[in-house]
Amino acid sequence: MVTCPYCGRPAMSHWRKLGLGVGGPGQTVRCQACGKPVGVSVWSLVAFLPFGLSFYSIGRLHLPWFFVWMTSGVLLYVWVHTFIVPLVRRTP
Repeated sequence: MVTCPYCGRPAMSHWRKLGLGVGGPGQTVRCQACGKPVGVSVWSLVAFLPFGLSFYSIGRLHLPWFFVWMTSGVLLYVWVHTFIVPLVRRTP
């Protein structure tokens, strides 16, 4: 569970936070514990960069290497978004 920046209690699961980051840093959801609005920081865009760059390589790499590159990009995105990108306070 990811802790809320307001109350310090569990705000949402890591999967929910990951989905929030895919939608963009402007999305807002309510904390499960206190109900205040939270979202991910702008760093979620930086976390998406390795995955986005893997699409750039689609025409430049042979197919097996593309799948290796794509899988690495996805795993790196999930790791960075889970452990580095914080939840931030949002205004209602």
